[in-house]
Amino acid sequence: MWLFNSSPIKEVSPSVETLSVFLCGMASLQPLQLNFVGSGYAIRRFGYGPEAIGPFVGIVHAFQEFWCLVGMVCTTGVAQISGIPSVKRYKTYIMGTYSMVISALLALCNIRLLLLVGTSIGDSNITSYYWNLCLAGFLFGAYDGGVRSTSPENSVFYTLGQCLGGCCLTIFIVIMTKILTAMHAEMGYWMLYWQINFALAISFVSGILWNVVVIFNKFGPDRPKKGGNSNPDFLSVCGEGWPFMAMFSISLGSIFTVYPAVAPFQLLPLEKTQVILRVCLITDSVSASICTVLTKCCGMDKHWKNNHWYYYFIALLYIPFFTLMFTFIYVMHHPTGRLGKLIYMRPTVVFILTLIYFFSGRFTLQCGIGSLYANIKDTRGSGSSGGGNNVDTFLVLTGVVGMCVLLSTKFLFEGYMNAFRSAKAGLESGLPWPTEGLSGSKAFRYWLGCGVKGGLSMMGGVWTKDIRTQILH
Repeated sequence: MWLFNSSPIKEVSPSVETLSVFLCGMASLQPLQLNFVGSGYAIRRFGYGPEAIGPFVGIVHAFQEFWCLVGMVCTTGVAQISGIPSVKRYKTYIMGTYSMVISALLALCNIRLLLLVGTSIGDSNITSYYWNLCLAGFLFGAYDGGVRSTSPENSVFYTLGQCLGGCCLTIFIVIMTKILTAMHAEMGYWMLYWQINFALAISFVSGILWNVVVIFNKFGPDRPKKGGNSNPDFLSVCGEGWPFMAMFSISLGSIFTVYPAVAPFQLLPLEKTQVILRVCLITDSVSASICTVLTKCCGMDKHWKNNHWYYYFIALLYIPFFTLMFTFIYVMHHPTGRLGKLIYMRPTVVFILTLIYFFSGRFTLQCGIGSLYANIKDTRGSGSSGGGNNVDTFLVLTGVVGMCVLLSTKFLFEGYMNAFRSAKAGLESGLPWPTEGLSGSKAFRYWLGCGVKGGLSMMGGVWTKDIRTQILH
């Protein structure tokens, strides 16, 4: 059988592999971005008013993150099974086939979304639409680990594709808005229709390219390994990789707590926030591009402990990151205080501070995940049982840990924000502030308790057979 034959197989160009990984990153995030960018159109399509958009987006996003974690755990399990000595020789085939199946399922998920929107009568399909968006979260998590472990040297381009995907989608939406307006077409249906087609086209192209790369570059006889033939044990890999896992997990788990729920939404009127969101989307693409240039042209893809130790100073970006995080939360609670007067309802100040916060978080995240493989691939340890499988396992495990942190902070912060909004509404109607007269430590424990209770309640609420009861609650 040719698959296990030692005869030479013609490989595709490395640039094609890089392009396919880039497009895979772009395709994986499109259904998730459909929730943020397309839910307004979807809610109108299913016959609901603007007041249902916020609850729908929040519930879907929280559940997508949960299923993303499940997908990453699933990929970790497949990676571990493929590392068992009795099947280890087929590891490349197992992980390659697994990632190809996920790419096909991603395209099928987009087709299903298109059919649900196109054949919808009233709100009959909204619950199926909800569960398909949640399935996209699972596929995103599974695809992420599958592609990164199959082509680890191109991991930075996968991240770049994810970041530039949002920017490309924004440009596409701007163009389609002008076209549909000129045609006097119904904006709600046709914008959603073309956005799903955009995601479908990218998933088809990326899936075909990825299948070609896996079959011709990964399958076949063993090839010389790039980056040496080290055989590290798992503890050695963890020792070298934990700073990068920490950079990735801390940034991923922190950045989307304050952004955009607090900054800019709680600090500015709604009409002043849209520019900030669009510029942050561009900033994400810029930071990913800078990370890619540093990786490929400035040695960031080399072992940092050797001649590139200065890259560890990237962690200093956490100083403005966490300073601004707590500043935003403090100003949200004390808008009339001395610091609040300098920031609250000042568009220019909020714009600049939010960009600094967002760039610091995203850049450290991208550098952490982009440099991880470079710093663990040549690790040398005393053991020999794990081999290269331990490197692949740690790559996937990093995504799992990051998603666990993100999921925990997301539900905790959503519970806290719901309690804060309720307290603010009560204050406007004449009720006392819940932490009035409490010391700082007691007030902190109160809001933390609200976050835990509200987060657990929200986590239970996403398991619904009828999303209509949730968004109209």
